[in-house]
Amino acid sequence: MAKAELIAKYLIKRAREYNISDVSPLKLQKLLYLAYEEFVKVHRRPLFNGDFEVWRHGPVVRNIYDEYKVFGSEVISLDTSVKESELTKDTKEIVNKVINEHGHKSAWDLVDETHRKDGPWYIKMERGESIIEFDDIKKVVEK
Repeated sequence: MAKAELIAKYLIKRAREYNISDVSPLKLQKLLYLAYEEFVKVHRRPLFNGDFEVWRHGPVVRNIYDEYKVFGSEVISLDTSVKESELTKDTKEIVNKVINEHGHKSAWDLVDETHRKDGPWYIKMERGESIIEFDDIKKVVEK
């Protein structure tokens, strides 16, 4: 299982290859969440170890936030070289699918998607809970 940091870099790299030039930290978090959710839906296992935190603007992986917060609301401009051999075929396929389906959307459109009323973020926010775990996502995608 790849680390969230590696998958985040791969998401940015693939977005750039698809001429998607607006990947900010907010958009990255939403794409990462959607990739995780899709991976759970297809493979019934986590995309990476770790949970999402419930933040005002949607699910957040804390260490990814910490790594990219310096960019604020601007486009991430770091070199995101990735050894693709460190990622499984399944992981790359899901990331590519998410970039194809969601990469062209704005960060705020993606926030809306992650805030849907039947989704884990909304459910946790309504309950006043602060963590979205694998099982929370699995329950929702299996419906």
